[in-house]
Amino acid sequence: MVYMDTADALEIRPQRPFRHFLRRFMPPLVLFFAITTVIAMILIFNSPASSAYRIGLAAGATLTAGLVALLYLKHRRMVNATLVRLSPTGLEMTDQTGLRLQIAWTDITHIDDVLTRFTNPNAVPVPPGLVAVRPGTIRALGVIGWGRQDLPANLPRWVRQQLSQAPTNPQTHMVRVAIPLGFLDPHWTAGPAQAYFRRYRPDLLPRLSAPSQAAR
Repeated sequence: MVYMDTADALEIRPQRPFRHFLRRFMPPLVLFFAITTVIAMILIFNSPASSAYRIGLAAGATLTAGLVALLYLKHRRMVNATLVRLSPTGLEMTDQTGLRLQIAWTDITHIDDVLTRFTNPNAVPVPPGLVAVRPGTIRALGVIGWGRQDLPANLPRWVRQQLSQAPTNPQTHMVRVAIPLGFLDPHWTAGPAQAYFRRYRPDLLPRLSAPSQAAR
C-alpha cells in the first residue's frame, strides 16, 4: 500500500499483488482451459489419441497463459492509475478508465461493503452454485454517500450501464456513490485515513473501530 501526504490531502494507491487479483478469475480460466483443450483435440481428431491429448493440453495451456498475460497487463494498468484522495472537502477516486467519483464529507451516509467489478458480468456465464464469488469481483469495506460521477467518453458500455442504475437524491440530484477504500487497503480503518474521519466525520468512528475486513 502506498500513502502520500500532499499538503492537507492523503493519496492512497493500491499495491495489491497480482495473485490476489488473479484468483478472482480462476473459475473462468479453468473453464477456458478445459474448453480450448477439448476444441483442439476435436480439430485434430485424425491424429492418434495420445498425440491429440498432448496437443490439446498444449494448446489449452498456451491460450490460457496468453489470457493470464492479458489479465496481468490489465492489473498493472489498474494499479498504476487507481487513486483515492482524501482532503478537507471529501473523497475522490479515479481509475484507469478516467472515471472519477467524488463524495463530500457531509454527504457520506454510511460505511459498508462495496462490490468492485472488473469484468462484464454477462461476458462469462458461471453455472449457479459453481463458485461462491463471481469472477472478477472484490467485496471490500468502503464509503457510501451522495456525490458526483464524472464519466469519460471511452468508458466501457457495461460500466456505464452499471453506474446509470445508481439511485439519485430527489432533493440534491446527486447520485449514490461508493468508494471501495478496502480494495486499495484492506486495513484502511486502522491506517492514516482514520485521522481524516476523526477530523471530519467522527460520527463514523464506531464503524471504523469494528474489526477490519480484508477484501474478499
